[in-house]
Amino acid sequence: MFALLSWRVWAGVAIAIALAASHFKAYHAGGVSARAELQLYQLEATQAAAKASEEARKKEANYRSTNERISRDLAKEKAARAADAAIVAGKLRDLESTIDSARASDPGPGSDADDPPLAVARQCARSLVLLDEYAQGLASQTRGLQAYAREICRSE
Repeated sequence: MFALLSWRVWAGVAIAIALAASHFKAYHAGGVSARAELQLYQLEATQAAAKASEEARKKEANYRSTNERISRDLAKEKAARAADAAIVAGKLRDLESTIDSARASDPGPGSDADDPPLAVARQCARSLVLLDEYAQGLASQTRGLQAYAREICRSE
């Protein structure tokens, strides 16, 4: 009991209270600064995400417009090639019919074996007509497959 009256005990208690108060204040201040840092980090992360989202949206719009432009150019090119193919096929048919008519009006006794250049031209024309028909069939299949793939990609 007399020990409580000693100034050393009271000084120790005062020091303990002062230390406890200072540690509590430091702990509380550290929590506030940690919350402030967290809010700053969250703000920076949100701003960075918004900026990245805007850049991605611009990039996607750019890709979309480029894709549309390429698709238009491709359609024009396909139409031009189809027109050219039709013209060439018509010319080949005309050439074959001209050769046939020349052969029919020719009173000569020969066959294709008698006139090798004519035989070669006739065979080339027939082969080219067959090749053109085959190419048109492949082009039709390709367009169908591309349309199917486009529909599948859009549906997902």
